[in-house]
Amino acid sequence: MPPKTKVKAVKKEKEEKLAEPAAKPTTTTTKTTTTTSRAKAVEVKVKEEKTMIKKEVVKKEKKEVVKEEEEEEEVRATRVTRSTVGATLWKPRGEVRDPKKPAPPAVPVVAASSSSSSSSSAAAAVPAPKLKAKRPSKFVRPKGVAKKPRVPPTVAVKRAAEDDGDGDVGRGGKVRKVEVEGGGEARGNVEEKVEEDEEKVKEKAKGKGKGKGKGGYAPPETYAHLNGVPDALAEGLVLVLVGLNPGVKTAMVGHCYSDPTNRFWKYLHHGGLTPDRILPSVEDQSLPAKYSLGTTNLLSRPTLNQSELSEQELLDGVKSLEEKIGRFKPEAVCIVGKKIWESIYCVKMGVKKFPKVRGWEYGWQEGMAIGKKEGEGGEGEGWQGARVFVVPSTSGLVTMPQREMKAQWEVLGDWVNRRREARGIKVPLAP
Repeated sequence: MPPKTKVKAVKKEKEEKLAEPAAKPTTTTTKTTTTTSRAKAVEVKVKEEKTMIKKEVVKKEKKEVVKEEEEEEEVRATRVTRSTVGATLWKPRGEVRDPKKPAPPAVPVVAASSSSSSSSSAAAAVPAPKLKAKRPSKFVRPKGVAKKPRVPPTVAVKRAAEDDGDGDVGRGGKVRKVEVEGGGEARGNVEEKVEEDEEKVKEKAKGKGKGKGKGGYAPPETYAHLNGVPDALAEGLVLVLVGLNPGVKTAMVGHCYSDPTNRFWKYLHHGGLTPDRILPSVEDQSLPAKYSLGTTNLLSRPTLNQSELSEQELLDGVKSLEEKIGRFKPEAVCIVGKKIWESIYCVKMGVKKFPKVRGWEYGWQEGMAIGKKEGEGGEGEGWQGARVFVVPSTSGLVTMPQREMKAQWEVLGDWVNRRREARGIKVPLAP
């Protein structure tokens, strides 16, 4: 390329470069104009949409207002028709309309006043609604209809078998059923009969009645063929366990707490009084030598259940128990069953009934001791009587939760083990 052409080409390039920045502002201005036009278009659309929405809302409101007005007109019309129908159907109470006589003239229907004639004509054309007969608040028996005699249900006099301390409770709760037909006097006679039976049962329980005792007192000759259960006692024991009296099954076996449903031996092991194992009832005589424990009963004669004993027998048994405990002098006694403790408390405090004290609890009965005779040993000198610990009956019929019963035996077992350790008494331990 000749030099002149080169110079021309260089000049041309420089001119083009100088011309480029001048062209740039034109592009930016075009861009700004396009964006502003688009924004305006969007604003116009938004305004149009808002106006459309407002129009639709206004239309809906107008429709609702019109609908409400129509409903009000219908309600007014129905009220008028109901009032007229009620006037035609009403009649005094007890009056019977004669079908031969013509019905009273109907009251003309007056339509509710309204601004438009169409609404009034529509209200007048509304048919009368069907009125349902109201259910009477109280039953009224028609005249001439006699009242049917009420047949009372089966009357059952139940007397549940009470629990005894030994736990051999027979499931012989007496149940008597009386079937009665008819009502009135027959029902009254049944109620009187039930009251008489309850009084008889109470008299038998007190020892005034006679007869073999599935449901009442049983005299000693009833179970004279059964032998008693010997006591397991020795002098100076840590604890003596006191039951009520031998049950029939226990008397047949000849060892205390022999009924398989009784939990006495299980609780004795759970509390740690026999830590090595659950003893069988046939080993009851080994308790004094092995564990420094003893067993005895408030009464020696066997019965099927507690209801076959009289109240006087229980009170007399307390005196013999006091003499027995005073002779062997244990550190404490455990009363197995609240009923036994109630009898002991009544004799010692000289009251007829055990007081219903709110908050009475099982466990140690502070301030009470058994076996100490009057004038025997001064205060703080010698043996001061056996302390008293009360636990629930161990019978399988007791409904108290087992965790609560076990808790009482655990407290008793802790005390017994501390006293054994303090006196140096060694007992068989768990392997």
